[in-house]
Amino acid sequence: MISSYSKKRIESKRKKSFQQNPFAKIGIIPVNPVFYNYFSGLEEFLSYLKNDRFVGPGIISIPAQKEPYLSETNCKAKLEWKRGELIVFLEGKKNSKSFLIPLNSTDTNGKKRNKLEFLPDFFHFQNGEDEFSVRLQPLDLKRIHLQINSKVGLEFSGILIRLSGWKKWFLSLS
Repeated sequence: MISSYSKKRIESKRKKSFQQNPFAKIGIIPVNPVFYNYFSGLEEFLSYLKNDRFVGPGIISIPAQKEPYLSETNCKAKLEWKRGELIVFLEGKKNSKSFLIPLNSTDTNGKKRNKLEFLPDFFHFQNGEDEFSVRLQPLDLKRIHLQINSKVGLEFSGILIRLSGWKKWFLSLS
């Protein structure tokens, strides 16, 4: 049971939020008013990352030749910006995998090129040699969507959450 004092505090906070939000009068109250999904370029994207680490669960979806024709497995991803490149580490039930994304201009290591794009609402990296692509779309200050595709299928898709406090220093990317 809520006390009358608690009810007054809740009502006071509700009124205050209505006064601060011009859309509240018509019933629109944003869940998180700070969105971070529009970037002008690499520098702004890197300032969003802030040397922090992101972790979160997601799915793997790789087609198979026999039943079951589609394997969907839960896995965990870790994302970190280190020494001029993004490191993505995937941990599944059976195996683990890592992806390196250089943040310099397009490289020509052989016949196939790496392609790095910063579009207004997402970052896209296409690796020509290993034939995988990574798409990062920041959702707000704490969450980022990660999708990794390869020639085998969907390697990972999920929402990663920014680690804060002591956790970000003790979680290592293997």
